[in-house]
Amino acid sequence: LNANSNGSALRFIKNHGSDVDIFFLQETKVAEGSGVEECPVKVFKDKLLRRGFKSIVAPGRVTKNGGRSGGVAIACRGVLSVTGPQIVFPHRAVSVELHTHDAGDIQLVCIYGDVVGTW
Repeated sequence: LNANSNGSALRFIKNHGSDVDIFFLQETKVAEGSGVEECPVKVFKDKLLRRGFKSIVAPGRVTKNGGRSGGVAIACRGVLSVTGPQIVFPHRAVSVELHTHDAGDIQLVCIYGDVVGTW
């Protein structure tokens, strides 16, 4: 899902989460906080968890004009056996390992590509 914001991602999950076990979220635009307020990444992860999804989030970045860009996440239903969450590339890629009974272990990766020279 290319959400274009964490708010639209959360709305989509709220409306369709009962039909989906794993979401690959791009352009969440959730960036680390300034330290004064509660960390926006933690707030986003907590909201996903309240909807029944564990997550790995690569925060977006703050642009020179103070906007937000990038940010990706994988959100998996809490009952799934998922381990090894990692940020593969800052702001752009995350991965987890999904353990299944029949298909074995599956590496899941969410990548939000970049146009050369725009970062």
